[in-house]
Amino acid sequence: MYFINKLGCPPLGVLLLFSVVLLGGTAAAQQVLTMDEAVEMALSNHPSLQAADRQIEQGKALQHLKYTPGTTDIDFQGDGLFRENGQRVNQLGASQNFPSPAGVKAQNALQDERVVHYELEKELTKNELRLKVQQLYLELQQQKKLLPLYQSWIQRYEQFLSIANTRVELGVTNRIESLRLSASLDEYKLLERQVKLAINNLEKQLQHLLQAKEAITSSTDFELMDYASTDSKEATPTLLARQAIALEQAEIKGIQAELKPSFQVGYALQNYFDGGWLSGVQAGVQLPLFKKQNKQRVEAQKLQAEVAKNQVKSKQFELEQKQLSAANTIAIYAEGAAYYKERIERLNQEMERISQLNYQAGEISYLELLNIINVLESNHLRYWEQVGKHNQAVVYYLFLFE
Repeated sequence: MYFINKLGCPPLGVLLLFSVVLLGGTAAAQQVLTMDEAVEMALSNHPSLQAADRQIEQGKALQHLKYTPGTTDIDFQGDGLFRENGQRVNQLGASQNFPSPAGVKAQNALQDERVVHYELEKELTKNELRLKVQQLYLELQQQKKLLPLYQSWIQRYEQFLSIANTRVELGVTNRIESLRLSASLDEYKLLERQVKLAINNLEKQLQHLLQAKEAITSSTDFELMDYASTDSKEATPTLLARQAIALEQAEIKGIQAELKPSFQVGYALQNYFDGGWLSGVQAGVQLPLFKKQNKQRVEAQKLQAEVAKNQVKSKQFELEQKQLSAANTIAIYAEGAAYYKERIERLNQEMERISQLNYQAGEISYLELLNIINVLESNHLRYWEQVGKHNQAVVYYLFLFE
């Protein structure tokens, strides 16, 4: 139970206590993650990586296969073999095929390359997922910086509108002044609502991307990200393209293994009704005498390997171009952010103070006031825009080297 003051309102301390409780309840409903924590959660939970793990497991299950003989053929013939003297003969035979060991060796080598391919594909999926989380996280941070900015401008316009209404009542100015300020105030209220909707939508997207069970949001620390140039190296897309060469070469060896001879060993029994049993051993070699089709396949596969080699060069060149472009973009927006930050620190505060005092004193018109406010607003918006694009360029640049 609390006491009511003379104005019929709860004491200030009680209101502050209720505010803390309410805010605490709201904050507890959302989990605030750093960018690294968000990335780790996504890498742990996202189904695309779980699918990649199952693909690797499936590939490893087919590695290191042991050599096994081929098919075993058993046949029987009876009451259908006749000698010239009319004697019946029954025959029982068994033969075992032994394919060339080169086939198993080639298949194992090919499967080893497939597993490497699956692992590189998983790494590329991880890198792409990390980039998506970082881009979404940075966009959310930028929107959260705009919200208090719009809210502060709403407060200023409300103050200026109050002054304008007073001046209209005193007959110092006409209603156009208050109507123009009211229109600007309504516009910033609209922007505030839009930013709130954007933040809510981005938080839902982030939660879905992270596969989180509870609501997720970003921290409010949104400054220029540290950046250092990285030495050129083969990134995962290039490694994947290079590994495709090894995969094609393993395919060639697999086709060539099909041209190796296989062997067959057999044993047969013949039963003459009047003469008893006779037995014999047979052995044979199966030779692929007609090799033209397989040779054509080998040549086609060799051409495919050459294509893969050219794709490595193309992929590396493309990545280097993107890396240079991203580094240039970072430099451009770093300079832009520094420029607008300097303007905000050096000009905004003093311009805002002087313009507010002059407008209250009636020494400047509302048009002059709006022009000054537009400059102040532009500096803030441009600064956060430059910071946002700089940070997006940084995470993309780092992605190109992963």
